[in-house]
Amino acid sequence: IFLSTYYQDVQDEIRVKGKIIEPPKGKIIKVNIAGKVIYGRNPLIAVASLTRASFKCEINATHKTFIAEKTKDPYVEAHHFIPMKFQDSFSFPLDCMENIISLCPNCHRGIHLGIREHKKNLISSIYESKKAINDFSLNDLYSFYNFLRPE
Repeated sequence: IFLSTYYQDVQDEIRVKGKIIEPPKGKIIKVNIAGKVIYGRNPLIAVASLTRASFKCEINATHKTFIAEKTKDPYVEAHHFIPMKFQDSFSFPLDCMENIISLCPNCHRGIHLGIREHKKNLISSIYESKKAINDFSLNDLYSFYNFLRPE
């Protein structure tokens, strides 16, 4: 439920994206929902990230997607490269522009649901372009996506 409302919020904010002058600064926001801690996401940061990427997939800018009814922009989704569930391991907010990438729906589903080799290829291609978070090795990033577990 929380993520579906997040995507709705992002779509709503994109409709008025002209009001974004400067991307907001990320903050660590903890939300307790039914006894489970979830980290809050600021849809304005996601919108700024999607806008910065010109509403193109950052894995492959030639990936075509549909035009969203609400925004009249190509539909892309905001993805936290280092997943938000690892926020407790970091002193800085993971909900920040450096960590949010614009993905077409196919790549976004692939990074979450694809077979291991496909996910690795997607993550590797993003890793090469995200120098701001490259304090991590590729194996560090694979560990965030559970690749170091035996198959």
